[in-house]
Amino acid sequence: MTKELNINIINKFVDYISYEKRMSEHTVVAYRTDIESFSEYICENCGLCDLTEVRSMQIRSWMAEQIDGGQTKTTVNRKLSSLKTFYKFLKREGLLAEDPTLCIVSLKKDRKLPTFLTENEIISLINESIEDDSFESMRDKMVVVMLAGAGLRRSELVSMRLHSIDLYRNEIKVIGKRDKERLIPLNAYIKEVLSDYLPKRAERIADAGIEDEGWLIISNSGRKSYPELIYRIVRQRLSMVVSKSKMSPHILRHTFATLLMNGGADINSVKELLGHESLSATQIYTHNTIENIKKTYKGAHPRAN
Repeated sequence: MTKELNINIINKFVDYISYEKRMSEHTVVAYRTDIESFSEYICENCGLCDLTEVRSMQIRSWMAEQIDGGQTKTTVNRKLSSLKTFYKFLKREGLLAEDPTLCIVSLKKDRKLPTFLTENEIISLINESIEDDSFESMRDKMVVVMLAGAGLRRSELVSMRLHSIDLYRNEIKVIGKRDKERLIPLNAYIKEVLSDYLPKRAERIADAGIEDEGWLIISNSGRKSYPELIYRIVRQRLSMVVSKSKMSPHILRHTFATLLMNGGADINSVKELLGHESLSATQIYTHNTIENIKKTYKGAHPRAN
């Protein structure tokens, strides 16, 4: 197959995804670019200018070249998806005996380490969360303390009711994903913040003249809180003490888990406290622990550097 025939078959493929598959113009352009680039690569680097003679080894070589050239795994996987669609088309058209992409698997993406706060940043965050003794100030501190001190998800905090907190047993009952229940210890500091917040909460509901539905966190109108409110509270409070690109409530959950792991907590215990279904979801926090150990080692061992 000459270079011209390669161009013809690419054009035929483009017509197929444009008119039969009805892909978007943006997607069509991306597919064409990916396949033309691959065609140039195998011709220049593998001495193979016939797209129907490509084997899996040439595709793996191309993928390695992409990574070495600075492309991210996400980008390479997207380009591989273009090739898979292209070669599936060629097989359907009877131009290949065997699809060379069938045995090629996508690159495993690197798991991003979660963003978290240091112990000093958490202390500053809690201290800065109180500006006065108003309902809003007390409520916002309650939000921060429950997320960072109990490791709750935002949705779990929104749906938490007062009866979920057992002051006698010092436990918090959390209803997590798929209605799975878990118990979290109620520490002395959360109880202290709670004792300051509850009277202000009761006053706000009384002033609003509405029935108390028992939600732990309420809006300024005395009604049940909502995810956007929790997000705004956390973002505003975080911006007062740290400068991070991400300032979502989940950072406080990450912080809860990371501080536990760095403090020597058992990974299975952290898994249960977070309400993870499997241990693999919790293992990401061990990376932060290992980095902390390395840092301590380098700072303490005379021959570490």
